[in-house]
Amino acid sequence: MADLLNEAPRSKFHRRTVLVSGVGFFTDAYDLFVISTVATIVSSQWRLSTLETSWLIGSAILGAFFGAFIFGRIADVFGRVTIQGP
Repeated sequence: MADLLNEAPRSKFHRRTVLVSGVGFFTDAYDLFVISTVATIVSSQWRLSTLETSWLIGSAILGAFFGAFIFGRIADVFGRVTIQGP
């Protein structure tokens, strides 16, 4: 099967699939990439301690962890195309 996919001519479908996958990854991972910048800004403006900043970052990661399970299950029930879009 892998050989068949590797030898298939590239088409508009392949480009669209790669684009949709990339956008899906970007929207999923953006919050984890930006949390350090946001934590720095928020901690200085709100005068958070190191412990409070750690809780802020940890809650973002924990939210992503549980969100993956919850919304993964929702996507399994309703269909990934319905949830993420065509």
